[in-house]
Amino acid sequence: KNRFMGMQDCETTCVLPEKMDPCLLDVEPGPCRGNFTRWHFDQTKDECVRFTFGGCKGNANNFLSDNECMQRCIRGRSKDICSLPKKAGSCEDTLPRWHFDSTENRCMPFYYTGCEGNANRFEARTECETTCPPDSYDPEENKCALPKVAGECYDYQNRWFYDLFSRECKSFVYSGCGGNVNNFLTYEACIAECDYEDSTVPVT
Repeated sequence: KNRFMGMQDCETTCVLPEKMDPCLLDVEPGPCRGNFTRWHFDQTKDECVRFTFGGCKGNANNFLSDNECMQRCIRGRSKDICSLPKKAGSCEDTLPRWHFDSTENRCMPFYYTGCEGNANRFEARTECETTCPPDSYDPEENKCALPKVAGECYDYQNRWFYDLFSRECKSFVYSGCGGNVNNFLTYEACIAECDYEDSTVPVT
């Protein structure tokens, strides 16, 4: 049946308009038998949903990650995602993510379960703060929320940093320059500075 009288007839039947929004397309796993995890935007649920792509054909509503899907189909719209509540979902994965807490006026870590959820979910703290900038942010005051940064030099030293996701101080090798203020000479200094309830990671 893949036979047409002319090019126009073929393109009308088989080629999607270049400017068509992929987020408006139905999910299309394709006819092949591969097993590739992809994400598509579900208009009914108004969220990005995981599906299995067969590996061929399909359509443009097919993204490599939930973050890519959200960036294209949710965050690109004029919608205030920063005011949305944290939503971990109801599946069984444990994926470290960040959300903007409007009460705390800052980005906070949480664990995403891998399904459902909403657009107030970011893979990195920097991405969260770029999208939802706090009114004010003092790096020194929030040092325990900063990621571990080894730096760029070669004067290797044993240091400690506070891991906000595991809620504990961990050792790491510091290069001797660069880095950030989440960097302590001793375990005791790290605990004294960061072992407080405000740094805990919500599990749900």
